[in-house]
Amino acid sequence: IGPNKIFSFTGNSVQTASGNYQNYFYFFYSTQIKAGNTLSVATEVPVKTAEKPSFTFTDSTLKTTIASTYQWYLNDEAIVGATNQNYRPSTNGMYKVATKIGTCASVSDSRLIIATAIEEAQPKEISLRISSVDYTQNMIRGNSFYVQFSNIQTEGISLDIINSMGSNVFHKENLINQRSPQRININNLTTGVYFVKIYANKKVYVQRVFITNN
Repeated sequence: IGPNKIFSFTGNSVQTASGNYQNYFYFFYSTQIKAGNTLSVATEVPVKTAEKPSFTFTDSTLKTTIASTYQWYLNDEAIVGATNQNYRPSTNGMYKVATKIGTCASVSDSRLIIATAIEEAQPKEISLRISSVDYTQNMIRGNSFYVQFSNIQTEGISLDIINSMGSNVFHKENLINQRSPQRININNLTTGVYFVKIYANKKVYVQRVFITNN
């Protein structure tokens, strides 16, 4: 009975020779067990906790240890869209990352990061094209759009969307290095002018776009 099998019923006191045992009731539902007041000897229960994450800053990119989920912070404020293992900082400040492995969450120590200046290049250098799902150029309608480029010589292509106030509102790592359009899903953003940044070839390519929910 029970997950630890505290006790068992192994038989009854009815003499089967009488042939009348089928007419007896066995009141299992009123069974009680008393184990006394003595506590068992304490035993050590191992508890596994998540190790505090750490991160490096190389090639203008922050990279943390592997986990299930990630959230980067700048000056103790969560960075919108910075939920990948890697993050490319654009502002000097104190950075940290919160990670989770299973149900165990942990936060790294904060570090002062001086964002490395990246050369800004013309979008036409990589034939950058941003278009809505109905292929209107430099327009994003709703929560998805297409990005297309060519002449990318490096891996680790990433994308940021910056609002008119200079705040990063979306971030995506590991874009596919291909010439054909690839669809990017984003959060719903308020209507206005934004800037899409593509980080590749150790440069940043900036395209001005208009985002609308209409």
